[in-house]
Amino acid sequence: MTLNPENRPTERGWGILGSIVAVGMTLSSGLLAGEWEPILGIVVEEHYDSNTLLQDQGPSAFRQSWVTSILPEVGFEWDREAEEATDVDLRVVYTPDFSFYHDESEESHRRHVGLLEFELERRGWTVGTDLELNFTDGGTESPVWIPPSVVPAQGAWEVRNRRRHFQYRQSAVVRYDFEPIFARVEYEGRTWDFMTELRDIPFYQNYIDRSDFNVGPDVGYRSAEELDVFVGYRWGYQGQGNPAFGVPYTFENRYHRILIGLAGQLSPWLKLDARLGPSLHRLIGEEIFPGEATTETVLYFRAGAVVRWLKKSSWKLGWNVEIEATSPGQQVTAEYGVMPAQPG
Repeated sequence: MTLNPENRPTERGWGILGSIVAVGMTLSSGLLAGEWEPILGIVVEEHYDSNTLLQDQGPSAFRQSWVTSILPEVGFEWDREAEEATDVDLRVVYTPDFSFYHDESEESHRRHVGLLEFELERRGWTVGTDLELNFTDGGTESPVWIPPSVVPAQGAWEVRNRRRHFQYRQSAVVRYDFEPIFARVEYEGRTWDFMTELRDIPFYQNYIDRSDFNVGPDVGYRSAEELDVFVGYRWGYQGQGNPAFGVPYTFENRYHRILIGLAGQLSPWLKLDARLGPSLHRLIGEEIFPGEATTETVLYFRAGAVVRWLKKSSWKLGWNVEIEATSPGQQVTAEYGVMPAQPG
């Protein structure tokens, strides 16, 4: 893997990093009287990737490699129960991923992930935010899909995410419970800042920066088993940079989304978070494809599950899949794996 020290997070990325560090320092310095618990661990994984570039024909077909991943984790959790039924929780974690592809070195990468989770509960009110910074120090060259190779479905996000890029994700919620009914406002923001080289050569894939922000209200019902059923609305914006070469077509759009959802503990061993609904997108870019409709309705779907196979196990199985509505189509992403969990 070739690392270029000059190709690092952009000023936008460093600005976001500085803001999150400042928030974390403010929260931790002003609230020292609670209970602190350190987080320290390491996981080493070995697996075999039988098709690193997701190709079944051409020169890139079935390129294989053993993969060693080293996943340390360090941080702390802080909890404070104050007077008048006020509860404050804070979690700050650095959890990098050092993955080595022994036979396909260009796929090796070092991923640095910082997480900050904060929640405050008081008299029926809940205010919380989750922040994630993700900088992948990987290869700076994108794949070249020489025929008969083709770009995999949905742009091969697994391949893309091993290249150098910066991701910022944030969610925030303000919620009030008047049992069994609740109302809340949710915000979610995501930014992808790709740092791969841009080239004007045939079959080379240039990755384009993009962003997605949305906000809106939910109203729902919480059962005695702490299972939430809700309906909601989101107003959102999806930004996309113009292609570096050729005609600058873009899918920049604003959207309106209706959601129905289910979230909570379905059983002692299964936790679920799922939501879906129609998403109406209106293209707003100066340049759109000739003949492309300026509005389109697509399906949005997100589901995540955590399974704990033994009541007192120290491990859990996590799975998450999302169909991200992007006019004029959908992009599918998935995350899954076995991870440490608190005993209980």
